[in-house]
Parts: sequence; structure tokens; C-alpha cells
Amino acid sequence: MGRRFCVRCGREEGPDTPIIDGLCPKCFMKERGILELPTKIRVTICPICGALYIHGDWIRVGGSVEGAIEYFINETIVKRHNIYPGLEDVKVKVVRMDSGVIYLRIMARYKDVSLSQDAVTHVELQKKPCPSCLRSRSGSYEAMLQIRTIAPVRFDVMRDIGNRLARVKEFRESIVEIKEHKDGVDVKLSNQAIGRYVANILKREYAAKITMTWENTGYLGGKRRSKLTISARLPGLVSGDIIEYEGEPAEVMRLKKGRVIIKRLSDGKVVSLRHDDIWRGDFRYLNEKDYAILDGRILNYEGGRAVVQATGSGNIYFIKSPRILNLGSRVKILIYKGKAYLLI
Repeated sequence: MGRRFCVRCGREEGPDTPIIDGLCPKCFMKERGILELPTKIRVTICPICGALYIHGDWIRVGGSVEGAIEYFINETIVKRHNIYPGLEDVKVKVVRMDSGVIYLRIMARYKDVSLSQDAVTHVELQKKPCPSCLRSRSGSYEAMLQIRTIAPVRFDVMRDIGNRLARVKEFRESIVEIKEHKDGVDVKLSNQAIGRYVANILKREYAAKITMTWENTGYLGGKRRSKLTISARLPGLVSGDIIEYEGEPAEVMRLKKGRVIIKRLSDGKVVSLRHDDIWRGDFRYLNEKDYAILDGRILNYEGGRAVVQATGSGNIYFIKSPRILNLGSRVKILIYKGKAYLLI
């Protein structure tokens, strides 16, 4: 294959200087550029919560105004096929904004070579309250969704639930107010049907126990009105949690499609708990005050049981082991209700 040169400056093609449409990267950036930007970018943003209006939907992105504009550009202009053909991984970063002028850095990749382009354009911010903030100011709501967990509230668990429910457009649009508590979250909604819909999601995907109650709020136009309270109680478990199931301790392995997968410590059997298994009364979350965990070492096997020595106290335990480990193996001993179990 013959050598190729830049038709503008004559530079020869090399590993770090590929020829792009007859031009070296430096000349390509001057002649073509990565992204074709409009002379003015119009962005509609909620002045109260910072939500962006994109493709007919309000999206909460959080952060600064510059961050919201950056998100808008990457989600709209970059995805409108304004990119020069052959370029990949195009991203736009807002460097700074000053009196309606926005300074950008546009990055891309051509084969194994990174490209960067500085650009300047104008931005017009249109501030308009989103429907959720308008409803919040009025304080009017029709349903209250109360999300609680058996296990202590964990940020990762609540974030996962929030991200899942946020995928429901109607749910996002009906939010009036969100209040976080130490034991969960309360969400006021303007639509009872949406509240019932997301309650079914929580039951199906997170094994939630759902309770619904109505409160009479008077009459409007001759019809009785009532507000709906939806109590959604979730296990809220994560891998490694210890629970009691059918009177025996078990370790939580994972959560999958609304089921809790556990391993019984007495025999190592893996059990998949369905919604009814969890809520019929044989299930209890155990906190660290309910049991003790000791470091131990396998000394021997006698009569089908592992002989385990606690490294701290030197106490010897004869524990039923679900599988054979090498002598000398380090293990964890769980003491619950005076009985020892292996955590392996």
C-alpha cells in the first residue's frame, strides 16, 4: 500500500497521525472539525429543581447550570448525526460560560488516535418551572407512597429503587414532593393510578409487601374524594446479610427478580425465597447484636463435623460443615442462639 500524505500540509501518515479524509489530524480539525454546532443553543431548564426539558420530557440531572447544558448537548446535538463520519466516542465538555457565551471542548477518537477541538457558541437559557415543581408549590397530591425496608436503610438500595422507578415517565411527572427519612422515603403523587402501578413494580421486582389505605377528604362536585396511602415494605437486603428463616440462620447470596436467594448455614443448601415465603412470618433480619462472628481455623474432621478452633479464645467447636475444607483453612464462625455455624 502506497504512502499517504495530508493534502493541506504534506505531512506523511503515521501511527499517531492517520489521514482522515485526506487530512492529517491537525489540518482536519481546522478544515472539518469533530462536531457541527449551531450558532445558538436553546436550553429550557426548571429554575427550581434544575430539570432539563429534552424531547418532550423533563429530566433531573442535578449539579450546576453548566453541567445541565453539557448533558443537554451530549444528549441532543451529539446524537443528531452532526458528527463527522468515522469518528467515535464523541463527548462535549463545558469549559466555562460567560454572559451567554459558552466555551466547549469536544473530544473524539479516530481509530486509536484521540482528537480534541475547542469551540465557542452561544446559549439561550429559558427558565420554566417543570410540572412537578408547579404541583409541589401548590401542595396538592392524591397518593402517598411510603417506602420502608426491614433491613437498615442503605443508600445503594434506595438509589437502585429510585433509578428503577424513575424509568417510568408517568411516575416522574406525577411527583409532587419527595421526603427522605431515616427509615425510608415518602413520595407524594398527583395520580393514584400511577401509585398503584409502581407499587406493583416494587412487589414484583423487590418482593415488597404492599398495603393500601384510603382517607376520605370530602366531596368535590358531588363526588366523594379520598387520598390513597401506599405502604411498600421491602426486605432491603444485600449480599452478605444474615437472616433467620424457619428458625435457622442463613446468609443472603443475592436478590434476583423479586426473590431473595439465601444459603442455609446448617447444611449449605441454597434456597430461593418468593414473596409469600418472606412475608408469611418465618423470615427475620438479624443485626450484629443478634449474633457473633469469630475467626477460626479448621483442625480436623470427626464424625462428619469440622473441628474448628477460634483463634481469639482458643475454644474448640464441632460444627456441621456443608463441604470439606483443607486442614488449617481460615474460616468464620457464626454464633447464633448458642449454636455455632460456618460461614463459608
